[in-house]
Amino acid sequence: MDRVASNTQLFQTIDIDGDTLTYEAFLVTGELYDSFALAKNKDDSNDYIDLAPESMPEKTDLPPIFLMEYDEERLKEYNDRFKRFKNKQANKGDR
Repeated sequence: MDRVASNTQLFQTIDIDGDTLTYEAFLVTGELYDSFALAKNKDDSNDYIDLAPESMPEKTDLPPIFLMEYDEERLKEYNDRFKRFKNKQANKGDR
């Protein structure tokens, strides 16, 4: 999973056509939020094809009501969790 969303309602579809599986996640407004395809090769390996729309930013900000309700410790925990995830994602290419 490369994209994240916080406090965001999504619905997903999965389509299989031959040797290709396509995943799509949509906002409740119908806008495409995330998408990828897995294409199976003849040697049983898979090619990952990122199809996420570049124009759709990740939705990681807390809604204003949560900002008012979260105390400083809970807000720090929330932000730290996303920093850890993003650092992990950024370091995936170093393996």
